[in-house]
Amino acid sequence: MAVAASEGLRERLVAGLDKEAPEPGPELLKALSGFVHPEFPPLERPEGRNLPDEFYATVADRYRDAAARGLNPRSAIAEAAEVSTDVAGRWVREARKRGFLPATEPGKVKV
Repeated sequence: MAVAASEGLRERLVAGLDKEAPEPGPELLKALSGFVHPEFPPLERPEGRNLPDEFYATVADRYRDAAARGLNPRSAIAEAAEVSTDVAGRWVREARKRGFLPATEPGKVKV
């Protein structure tokens, strides 16, 4: 429906039909730049001090989603939950600790 509603988008897609699709990664993200991406889903923190595994599993899902979109995962999570990047970083660390994300080096994105 979105393609049908936008003549400009339709023209851009048709112009690229003869091109080979890039492999998943930075080149694919570059090829898709300018196209509409679904809004990053909000993240709501449950009440209480001890957060459940389900919350950290959701944090891990949002982390992977942000990385796939080429966003900084910690910043995207912070914005989605309306918290500081420090809080989002603690949630990501805990998600890794609980096994929802693989171990990584500080400053490196790994999903």
